[in-house]
Amino acid sequence: MRVPWGRIIIFGTIVVLIVVVFTVFKGILLPLVFAFLLSYILGPLVDRMEGMGISRTAAIALLYLAMFGILAVGIAVLVPVIRDQAQKIAQNFPTYQARIQKVASDLGERMDRYVPGLSEKLGDRVSGWFGRTMETLVQKGIEWMQGLISTFTSVIVVLFGSFFFLRDGHRFKTALVQLVPNRYFEMTLNLIWRIDRQIGGYIRGQVLEAAAVGILATVGFAIIGLPYFILVGAIEGAANIIPYFGPLIGFITATLVAFLTGGSGTLVLGAAVVCLAVQQIDNFLVQPTVMARSVALHPLVVMFAVLAGGSVMGVVGMVLAVPVVGILKVMVQTALEGIRTYRASQELAR
Repeated sequence: MRVPWGRIIIFGTIVVLIVVVFTVFKGILLPLVFAFLLSYILGPLVDRMEGMGISRTAAIALLYLAMFGILAVGIAVLVPVIRDQAQKIAQNFPTYQARIQKVASDLGERMDRYVPGLSEKLGDRVSGWFGRTMETLVQKGIEWMQGLISTFTSVIVVLFGSFFFLRDGHRFKTALVQLVPNRYFEMTLNLIWRIDRQIGGYIRGQVLEAAAVGILATVGFAIIGLPYFILVGAIEGAANIIPYFGPLIGFITATLVAFLTGGSGTLVLGAAVVCLAVQQIDNFLVQPTVMARSVALHPLVVMFAVLAGGSVMGVVGMVLAVPVVGILKVMVQTALEGIRTYRASQELAR
């Protein structure tokens, strides 16, 4: 069978153009992407409520009210705690820096017999690196606070966008299908259905999994007496959305906090054990429960996609990489299946 190089080149060109356009206009497009993702998360609930006789607009409004209520309670309860814990970390920064410098100096003293003067150089360099890193984090935090107005505007766009995606999503799909020539009608319907099933399941599964991991980690850190356990647990859950690298980020954060806060080796070991235990529960219990999240991508493809997304759009790109690649995979598979079916029908007609 001849390889359809023309179609492959056209498809590759379209993908490159999409990436370029999204990179250039990401400030405008990102809120719409998050609105689309939010509509995917809430879509099944809206459909179920509509099936119970509630109008679609009323169902969306009720879900928004419930979401705002839960968010308001969460902000009222958790934000003050997380703020206090973040302030304590900032106040204790000199202590953490001195501890890092002492550990580096002690390590250097052991190596002095091989490289004279290493202890002083190593301690100063590590302390300087830690100080610069923390200053960068503080600066990023200030920039984030200054960008709250822009963030608030983006949130409004996301909410309005997701409302219209939820209310008129079926109309959008119908209009799209009507634009397709008759011979591609069935293939287009199949494509939309497969994207809905795989990507929608993946997005909802990721959100549920992140929440479960965050709650489990927070409880575990509280049991072992880890300082700032709510903040660290929230980081553990949020980072888990990033495939492969997320659990590593959570592990490093938890063990580093245990070490810097003056905890004994037992506390550091306990933090590591909690992280590993949570990941095992996630792998063997949580993930199978939300198995619809799977987009059936090879681990190397996922890793490459996450790295590429991170290089283009940072953390947001790492989060969006897998759904985007999953959609492209479904599009390619559906297109190839359509081509094979068309060629088979042409051969039978001869």
